[in-house]
Amino acid sequence: MIEQFKKEIISGFWSCYKNNRSGRGWKKFVLTCHEAVFVQIFRNYITRYSSVDRWYRCDFKGVKGKENLNECLGSEDWAIKYYENNEAVFSDICTRSEGGGDVIFMWKELKIVDNRGNETISNKLTVKLCINRSTLENDNL
Repeated sequence: MIEQFKKEIISGFWSCYKNNRSGRGWKKFVLTCHEAVFVQIFRNYITRYSSVDRWYRCDFKGVKGKENLNECLGSEDWAIKYYENNEAVFSDICTRSEGGGDVIFMWKELKIVDNRGNETISNKLTVKLCINRSTLENDNL
């Protein structure tokens, strides 16, 4: 179950990597995720937690952040996608400076109440990342 969810996260990253001009900038994707799965994958890198509001946050930034995220996901495949036209679309985790470039994982438990007052719990994982693109001839990714 854990390994399958890691693959879903990597697929989420790849869904953000579009090979067009609108493919740059801040992107996000959302997955349904049980709390125990999130904690199992990211337990060593949880940077903030609220037991009252029921959320966790993990921030990955820079070269060390990329290495840590590689470790959490058990893969380096999440970081870059190559295209036939000699272009690559990638997470800007290592190349951005001040205030940008992080990959943020935010898990939150949400209570949904319908018109009849019935409560349902939903667990959402939101991932935010900055996307950039490059030609392989000009940059050494």
